[in-house]
Amino acid sequence: MMLFVFLFSFASYAEIKVVLCSKKITNYDQGIKPLMEKATLHVCPDETISSPQPVPEFSGYEGKCGQTAAANITTMMCGKHVSPKGVEAYGAYDLTPGSQPKTLKKTLKKLFSERQYTALFCPKGEWSVVKPETSNEFLLELKATLYWSKFPNANPTASRNRGVYSVLIQPTPVLLKYSLTNWHWVTVVDVIPNEKDKYECSVVYNMEGDQYISDCESFTDNADTSTLGMMGYRLLRFTPAD
Repeated sequence: MMLFVFLFSFASYAEIKVVLCSKKITNYDQGIKPLMEKATLHVCPDETISSPQPVPEFSGYEGKCGQTAAANITTMMCGKHVSPKGVEAYGAYDLTPGSQPKTLKKTLKKLFSERQYTALFCPKGEWSVVKPETSNEFLLELKATLYWSKFPNANPTASRNRGVYSVLIQPTPVLLKYSLTNWHWVTVVDVIPNEKDKYECSVVYNMEGDQYISDCESFTDNADTSTLGMMGYRLLRFTPAD
């Protein structure tokens, strides 16, 4: 595993570890019909998926981070090979820069319930937008979503290898802000202990083909969307069918 540290340009600067996801898998894209195109995804050392993000369109107005997060989640939870390009046909666009939370929710709903090459293999249930108002509430909701604690009878289909053991997870899309006018979707795959942090944890998340580890204090600062005209925090949760 290769690690290096640099200053990352989110709203508040923080020391963030970067884990290179150098293993690559290439297969037919299950999101594209007919199955005529191949796509390459990145596999991180913890065996989670981090799809490379496509080149932005319209001078960066459409960055395609929402499509990338949806591809990561569908691949991990449904076990089918899906790229950001394969996601694009399922409503990932709206009039705003990137994807609004409700837009990403609709996209995941279509991939999990309507797309024949993925829906047959995805768990049954519903996606919803969760809107915590405080940093403490955000971390509680994030952990509850990641580890299925609100749904003890769920049958998780994704996991993260922590080294000596694996933990069952629900890969979770979280909205972060780059600046006052720009936001970015990432795929959270774990929350791990960090005694040096205010909240005593760090967040592990995938984006743009690699993996990042940030202290929880910095991550919650960057996840506060109030300066983007919303209130509080935004993440998506999958609720399994009864």
